[in-house]
Amino acid sequence: MTGEDRGCTMVARPFPGLGLLAAVFACSSGNGTTDDGREVDAAHEDGGAPTDDGGMDEIPADILEPGEADAEESEEVRADIAGDGDCDCRFECDGREWSCDSTVGLTEPLPPCTPADPCRCLSVELREECVCDIAAPSAEPLCRTGEVGLRRGRLEVDDGPALRRTDEDGVPRYACLFRPGDASDRNPYPLVVWLHGGGGGSADDLYNTTSLREKADPGRAAAFDLRGGGRPGFALLAVDGRRLHYPTDDPRDGQHHDFYHRDLGLPSTNRDISNLDAWIDRVVADGGVDRNRIYLMGWSNGCFFAQLYAFARHDRGTPAGNRPAAVACYSGADPFENINRDQTPSCRLASYPATDAPILLVGRDCDNPTCDQAQADRLIADGVDIEPGHVAAPWVSTCLAGVAPAMQRIILDHLGRTVPLCLPPEECDAVKAVFNHIRWPDGRAFLDTVDQEPTMLEFLRTHPLS
Repeated sequence: MTGEDRGCTMVARPFPGLGLLAAVFACSSGNGTTDDGREVDAAHEDGGAPTDDGGMDEIPADILEPGEADAEESEEVRADIAGDGDCDCRFECDGREWSCDSTVGLTEPLPPCTPADPCRCLSVELREECVCDIAAPSAEPLCRTGEVGLRRGRLEVDDGPALRRTDEDGVPRYACLFRPGDASDRNPYPLVVWLHGGGGGSADDLYNTTSLREKADPGRAAAFDLRGGGRPGFALLAVDGRRLHYPTDDPRDGQHHDFYHRDLGLPSTNRDISNLDAWIDRVVADGGVDRNRIYLMGWSNGCFFAQLYAFARHDRGTPAGNRPAAVACYSGADPFENINRDQTPSCRLASYPATDAPILLVGRDCDNPTCDQAQADRLIADGVDIEPGHVAAPWVSTCLAGVAPAMQRIILDHLGRTVPLCLPPEECDAVKAVFNHIRWPDGRAFLDTVDQEPTMLEFLRTHPLS
């Protein structure tokens, strides 16, 4: 399960200020350095997606309710996520200063990890695995199901090798693509663009922590009819982020999509917006895509970025005129707020842009980003650094008041069932919030009993461009 035959182990820890996924494999190949001098690529080795089996050393008793999981599986989860994090790395957070204004947030794009400027203020899941630094701005995903996905019953597929392009800064950029074999301009399919979470996330998470690849394949019984009319299947593009220095107070260097430099123009100086522009235009130009049904999905950092991208391109379009029709994403919130509570001048936009893009925001009744302000207040009182904008309810209210009036929201409990309200703050601690956040709601994550991917896909299906 852990890939130990390939020199890999997996760890996870609860930690404050979560805006990313909390567990990864780290393996002995490529582009990072461990305390014993090994190079590792923690985000992209086989099975290297963040696990969806929990994010803590001990799963709390109030989550493991009687009858919901047998003792053997719960012990397996605890064993799989254990790690001592005892290493000789010197993790450095250099006090880098960030320049903000109220029109674009960060005035410059987030800087990538490079040999001359390596990332050492690493996300917790990378530090726990003794990845001492990251000196490359990107790494190639495998685009196939690893052992994490197989253990959870996800479809075994291999879509590799990854697609590659070079961005404006000369950085290799990668994406994984599945295109139905009979796709053509006479038989176009919808395109779903999936965006991973931050820190240790990668495009490989699509295969290991979601069931979307199975639903995309028209030859599978689980294929979802995203076009309507009994024509199942869709094209699926998982876009890899960059390894970046990250501006939050909590250590967060790792692989992300930049939603803090909010240049929504065409072209954009935000390298992740322009990268997504290029990938969408390339896939559409290759044929077989219904341009009225280009959709965005994302998780955590990918959810923040998916929303940002919808604000940028739903009305204006890409350089080739392609427009995302709608967004359905998991565990995100406000992409326009400040980077931390003390940042001055603030990165919060003085005037939020507006969009009529349909957005479905899915999150747990105890989550991080928190479900509501009461949960945020409780976690802050407990010493957790809840960053500005990482609270779902105020963001939804802001959207419905005119920023994104077509937004809808779904709240799930820890079993993946739809519920009407957030948990009371006294029932939502940091550990439970992390545990819920790191489980994509496809019904195959530990404890989940309901697959909510059809709900998310149905929202997209009913909101094509008119």
